[in-house]
Parts: sequence; structure tokens; C-alpha cells
Amino acid sequence: MRVSRIVLSAFLLQSFQTVAWAGIGGVVAVGQLAQRANLVVVATIQQVNDRQLPDGSATETIDLLVIRALKGQVAEPSLVAKVVPGPRPAIGILSRDSVGATGVWFLQDNASVHEVLPLVQGAFAGRDLFVPVRVVDGEVAPTGTLGRQVLAYQLRWYESLPYPSPAEDDLVFASLVHNQGEDAGDAIAALSSSAILNHRVPGVAAAIRLGSSDALLQVARELETLRSRINFNLILFTISWYLGPMSPATVTALEKLAALHSDVPGLDDAIGTALAAGLGEGFGPGAAPPRIKATLPAMMLLLDSRDPTARLRAARFFAYFAQFADAGGNVPGTGVSGPFASADTRRFDPTEGFTMSSAQYAQFWKAWCAKNSKQLGF
Repeated sequence: MRVSRIVLSAFLLQSFQTVAWAGIGGVVAVGQLAQRANLVVVATIQQVNDRQLPDGSATETIDLLVIRALKGQVAEPSLVAKVVPGPRPAIGILSRDSVGATGVWFLQDNASVHEVLPLVQGAFAGRDLFVPVRVVDGEVAPTGTLGRQVLAYQLRWYESLPYPSPAEDDLVFASLVHNQGEDAGDAIAALSSSAILNHRVPGVAAAIRLGSSDALLQVARELETLRSRINFNLILFTISWYLGPMSPATVTALEKLAALHSDVPGLDDAIGTALAAGLGEGFGPGAAPPRIKATLPAMMLLLDSRDPTARLRAARFFAYFAQFADAGGNVPGTGVSGPFASADTRRFDPTEGFTMSSAQYAQFWKAWCAKNSKQLGF
């Protein structure tokens, strides 16, 4: 069988998704904004100016009183920032009620005009123009690199929210994982152990995104607590799509999660997606063969999942493995069928269409594992 068929099988295993979540595609990490901006300031809104121009266009500008410059220099404490409307109406983005609010602003010079860089891509609201900052007497300003400072301000804001919205979770998550989490180690640790459980989820999810097996083990330990959070889907999404390379510790952690046989919707499917992602490795020029054998015990557990989608994913995995593994259980990536391939293993491959129930597929592969586990060493 040709290598293209292998790649197709791997893609199908990875892309058969049931974990539904809106995603984080619209938000921008504060570290990314800080890099793009010419001027980053902590400033208070003094006035919002909406103007209808004679040509029918409209503009919105904001008078800001600068408290602290984090990047760039300001000649005067007062400056004017222009809101670039994008797909929203040009005026009324920031309400008059926002006067007096303080925040971190990201500004980019354009023809001598300070334009506001919002925290989201596409349509945005007034709350997306800055990171809120509470001015508290005696509170020490964040220190360190610019990335650490802006993230610290955002974290202080987030920790002031007892019930953050999904959009607010997304903003913090994106900032935590920006630049491979270089500025976020302390922030991730603080959120992951927060006494406010809603805050804990983005921290754990960010750690998983950055390849932490300990974070996966935390999910296994605290599953009954974390699953009750409205933002738990962020963890499911991260396991499915963002898990790093399959280290032994990662495989062990996923196996512990699979062994729970949880009734959390989408969890077992997310685990199977992460494990199956290894099938996408090793097919490029000069690449090493994928490390598939180590994932067999965890995938075998998913054959007993309560989730039929997770069972089908595991069946697809074993069908692929049986087709191409050699006698030692390695998959060299040559596209040549191995000694475990047979008419039955091909018949019980749901990749190219469902002719049986997920339970029937699972039952066949459980029997296949029992027959071959000794030779394969699992």
C-alpha cells in the first residue's frame, strides 16, 4: 500500500472530531500585541470623542492620561488614540460610561496617529480595546520583560473575575501559550492551583498546550472537580488539538485518563485524538518512524469507552497498526503491509465506511489485542 494511503489514514484518525468548542481564533495574546505596538501604556480614559465628518464617515478617538509607559516614550501625559472600526460601526464602540477606566493600551503609530490595537481580531467591542487595570494605592507595578509585565496585568484583571466568560478565558489562554509560554511559567502555575476553580481551567489547559504531562495527570486527579466548570471544554479542546510530541510521560498520563472510563462527553475522544496524532509523524523526507507501539495499551482501554466515537477511533488506530506493523510491533512507514495484516483486519477497519456498530468493531479489536499482546509486549 502506498505512503499516500498511510498519510490519508493518519489524517482521518486525527480529523474525526466530536469535541465541539468555539475555539480561540479571534483573540490576540497580549505578548503579541506588545510586540506589534510602538507604544504600550497604562492610561486612564478622560474622554471619548465621536465625530461625524462632512463626507459621511465617522471617527472615534479617546483622550488618555498616561500613568506609566511600558514601551516607547510619551512627550506629554495626555495623548489621543484613534479607534480603527474594522467591521463594526465607526462610532459608539466605547461608551461614555468608560470614562475614568484605567487599562493597558497597545498603540501603533500610523501617519503620526496613535491607533488602538484591540485584543481580538475581526469585530470587537469597547471592552476589547484595553486590559482593565485597577489602580490600588500601594500596589506594586509588575516588573520584568515587557511580555511578563503585560501578562501580569492581564492576570490581575482575570483573577478579579469570579465568573469569567468564555471570551475572557480565551484571552488569558492565548496569552499564556504565546511564544511557547516563555513569560508565563509563574502565571500558569498560579492559575493551575487557584482556589477559584474557574480560573484553574485556563492554567491547566495552557500547561497541556505546552506539553506538560503533569497537567494531564492533574486532569485525571481532579476530573470530578474540573468537569463541573463551564469552561472545561477548553481542556478537552486542548487535549484534542494542541498536545505536543508523545513522550513516555505523556502517553502514561493519557493512559491514566483513559483508564477512568469517564462519562464526560468528548473526553475519551479527545484522548484518542491525541494518541492518534502520532500517526502523522514520520512520513516526511528523512523523518523517523512514528512511535506508535507505546500507545497501544491506552488505545486498548478506549475500546471499552462509553463513547462510541472513541471506540471507533481506537478501532481505526488498531486497523492501521495491524496493516503496517512489523513482527516487533514497529511501524517503519514504508507502506508495506506487515505480518499482522489479514482480510479480517481490513474488514474491521472503519476508516473507509461504517458497516458495523462501534461495539462490533471494538469487540473484534479487543479479541485481536488479547491474541497478539504477548508478542507485541503490552
